[in-house]
Amino acid sequence: MQNGGCHPTDPNSCKGASVNTPVPFEGAKFKYSSANVTVDATGRSLFPPYVIKTFNGVRVGFIGMTLKDTPTIVSPSGVAGLTFSDGDLIADAQLAATAPAANGGAVVAFMNAGGVRAPGFTATSYPHDVTYSEAFAVQPFGNGLVTMTLTAQQIKNALEQQFVGCLGQTTQRIMQISNGFSYSWSASAAPCSKIVDVTLNGTQLVSGGVVLSPGTTYSIACNNFMSTGGDGFTVFTGGTNPVVGAQDIDALVAYLSNFLSPNPPYDPTSPVLHKPRITKVL
Repeated sequence: MQNGGCHPTDPNSCKGASVNTPVPFEGAKFKYSSANVTVDATGRSLFPPYVIKTFNGVRVGFIGMTLKDTPTIVSPSGVAGLTFSDGDLIADAQLAATAPAANGGAVVAFMNAGGVRAPGFTATSYPHDVTYSEAFAVQPFGNGLVTMTLTAQQIKNALEQQFVGCLGQTTQRIMQISNGFSYSWSASAAPCSKIVDVTLNGTQLVSGGVVLSPGTTYSIACNNFMSTGGDGFTVFTGGTNPVVGAQDIDALVAYLSNFLSPNPPYDPTSPVLHKPRITKVL
């Protein structure tokens, strides 16, 4: 992806001609960087740990960091031979390394998910120090959107699998849900018994933790990563009739286009959004 070319074993690579892009793939026009991913065979970073750019005469150092838990959320073959280190420790070291190069400019650390500064860390070279913990994950990821059929029981199971200890889940992962769908969950309930009530467009699917019609089927949508069990959501692998559609970025653009002038701007408080969709109970 950085340097271009064709994948050595994937027969589906280098088909850019079908969408009017160069063949072979020309590679990214920007430089990848990652301060916390090393190649086991060499002990060196997979990509340069940082990149320095100049904007209107001001030098800015950009430190790239990759999610430490990447090996747990991607195919093992995709990260074989790589080590993902603690981004916070690497960031501190790289800030010190880039300070002279930035020459009084600025340093930016960017990552897939938020981070927390190491205890006692101070950026003496930069008076306008910021918190890493104010960084947020960025979506969409360029995944394909998949529709599939699930039963009411599978939908409840998938919702239960958001919480640690249910069906092999090791991390709490709250999914975003679409308009018209809502549920309540109990924080104190045991794993796999946290979902209390589920409603779809006014029709109740789960009441008091009991699935009212377990075999009734519904069409759901998620990204292709989750549809294959990504993030520990193995329930989705039991869905039937999967169909891959547009990319998530295309769906986002289409949605946001509804708020372009002369249409009213997006209003997060609008009653048509039916908030709150997720309710936490004791």
